[in-house]
Amino acid sequence: MNKKILILIFILVSQLVHAQQKEIDSVMRLYHTATVDTLKIQYAYYLGRAITEPTAAARYIEEGERLAEKLQNRYYISFGKLCRAAIYNEQGNYPLSIKNNLEALKIALEIGNAYLVMGAYDDLGNTYDDEKDEQKAIYYTKQSIVWIRKMKDTSLLVDGYTHLSNYYDKL
Repeated sequence: MNKKILILIFILVSQLVHAQQKEIDSVMRLYHTATVDTLKIQYAYYLGRAITEPTAAARYIEEGERLAEKLQNRYYISFGKLCRAAIYNEQGNYPLSIKNNLEALKIALEIGNAYLVMGAYDDLGNTYDDEKDEQKAIYYTKQSIVWIRKMKDTSLLVDGYTHLSNYYDKL
């Protein structure tokens, strides 16, 4: 009985991995045929977040940032910095993650995009938590919650308070 369950789990996991790879391959085809516009930037950032190999992921994010700069699209410049910050955080390079998040936050505040502002604050909270600085994690998560309230997104609000509770528990 246990062998059958393990085989079933293996088959399901294999199917999920295969499906994700097919999706990545499809987006790559779209990316390579897209013209230089915001759609191509979106494809680049998607691939940068979906590909697990850090060097390849960083290459797509860099390309998205280059295209966003070329189009002078501040939304996607900020979003690219958030994507880059996430990669640095996954690599344990917290100073560069924080630097990119703060740069993204500055642009997001300047353009008034609540989603990007909230995302930058939330990512800063997560990064400081990973860095074991719970006081700063709490501060930035509280800032994120302020913006979530402005957005009136109850599902994100639950996540924000869950993170906040976890950070307080670590004090």
